Amino acid sequence: MIFSTLWQNIFKWSVISSAVHMFPIGVTSFAMGFTGSLSRIFSPKWIILTGLSFCMVTTVLLALGGGPQDYWPYIFPAFSLGSAGAMLTYTHIMIAVFQSTPSSMAGTVGAIFTGALQFGSAIGLAGVTSIETSVEVIHGGSHEYRGRAAAFCFLIHLSINIL
Repeated sequence: MIFSTLWQNIFKWSVISSAVHMFPIGVTSFAMGFTGSLSRIFSPKWIILTGLSFCMVTTVLLALGGGPQDYWPYIFPAFSLGSAGAMLTYTHIMIAVFQSTPSSMAGTVGAIFTGALQFGSAIGLAGVTSIETSVEVIHGGSHEYRGRAAAFCFLIHLSINIL
């Protein structure tokens, strides 16, 4: 992860301190895992749109926060919103997929969708890593936040273009 290596290698935080600072991701994701019944009250498309909006706000916050002093104003809300948005999006997309496919094909469609998510994640991770390292080579190396910020700016532009 971008932040665990930044915190441990650059800011010299201990492993346990870095893990504690990642705690909002797990707590929020766990809580959002129980929102499946919301699709009976609200249309899944609105829940998915809300989750994607959370993810867009997250990328802006992560692009702004770089130092240890930026954890509470930027990183903590980004971790909370981002994990909530990703979990809302994933959970309710899967619900929508299973509601719209015949039961005889639901497993196959779910597997294809999950495979597409994995493939997209691999491509996105390669692109973000390439951008981060390319910017770091020019602007101060891995001790600066510019490469990470450029990667998050790329994600901002990508998410705006997708919506």
